[in-house]
Amino acid sequence: MKAELLFAEKQAYLDRFHASGYPAAFEAYQSQVKAFFDACDSACPAEEGVEDFCKEIAGQICSYAAEQKKQVGFRNEREEEAWQRDCNLFMVAYVFPAILECRNSYYKPLTKAVEKTWAKTFKSSKIKAATFETINSGFHKKILGLF
Repeated sequence: MKAELLFAEKQAYLDRFHASGYPAAFEAYQSQVKAFFDACDSACPAEEGVEDFCKEIAGQICSYAAEQKKQVGFRNEREEEAWQRDCNLFMVAYVFPAILECRNSYYKPLTKAVEKTWAKTFKSSKIKAATFETINSGFHKKILGLF
C-alpha cells in the first residue's frame, strides 16, 4: 500500500473541483486509487486489529502529505498556508469520499483515524470527512442557464 497513490495528480484533480468537473474527476480519482484500497482490503486484519490497522494507514497518509509539504520549499508563510488549504481541500473532496465509497468493514474507523492524525500532523488544520454526494450537492447548479 503506497499512500502516494492517493496524492498522484493532486493539482489536476483540484483544478477540476467545480460544479461541472467534479463528478467526472471524482470518478477518475476512484479508478486511480482502486489499487490502494484493494491492497488495504487484502491487508485488513480481523475485527480485533482493525483500529490499529486504521491508525497505521492514517499515519502513512498523513506522513506522506507532511513529507510533500517539507519538499515544497515555501518562500513565505502565505505560500505555505495556500499549500495547506489546497491539501486540506484535496483530502476532503477526493480522499475522504473515496474512502467512504468503499463501504468496507473499516471505512468509518479509517476516516476517524485520518481526521485525528491529520489534526496532529498539521496543527492548524482540522478536516472532516464527507461523502461525494454531500460535496457535489454543495455546488450551485445552473437552472436553465439562468443562475
